[in-house]
Amino acid sequence: MHTTLYRAFPRMGKAIFLPSKQPNQGIIMRATTTTLILLLAAGLLQPLAAQSTQDASQFLFTADTQVFIDGTSSLHDWTCDVKKTTGSFAATLTEDGSAFSVESGDVAINVEDIECGKGTMNKKLKAALTINDATNISYALESVTTTALGDGAFEMALNGSLTIAGSTKPISMVATGTQADGQIRFEGSTSLLQTDYGVDPPTALLGRLKTGDEVTIRFVVIAK
Repeated sequence: MHTTLYRAFPRMGKAIFLPSKQPNQGIIMRATTTTLILLLAAGLLQPLAAQSTQDASQFLFTADTQVFIDGTSSLHDWTCDVKKTTGSFAATLTEDGSAFSVESGDVAINVEDIECGKGTMNKKLKAALTINDATNISYALESVTTTALGDGAFEMALNGSLTIAGSTKPISMVATGTQADGQIRFEGSTSLLQTDYGVDPPTALLGRLKTGDEVTIRFVVIAK
């Protein structure tokens, strides 16, 4: 049943009734439906946005992680092996495993875990690295840019701070690696001057053996 509303207008003492205009009900219904959809979408998107910040997983360095310190001297080149490296980083993996993003990370090496293969070199290097009562070499990741190379391979541009002998300096490096089955593996290297960190290059044999100022740190990280 359709009901028509009328408006009364006085005319020469008589009331004239004219049909009153009604709003378009179809427009109202469409507007109401659109509003409900928007409200529902807003309600659904909020949990999704919150979930995106909770997807990062903590990855820990495994015992298979390797770190080496390479240097030169007036007699021969030398390499020290780090027996234990502790580290972790927070990363978010994509569902198809094509790429991931790293949010934060830290690495620590106890100077006592550096093994150079020779007692004299061990003693000299550890003495040089423990000035200022420092016992650890540490690295704090501050930013990273990850580029997917396909098939789970990637390249990372790492920026952070390296602390040696109590002195902290910014350092950048590039690493390449792969990730699959929840495990991330990457490797890289960086060179630095010991004197930049207040470390005097070790000497031995009454000064006849002098190590070079520049050393190279190589690393192979396996984390899961």
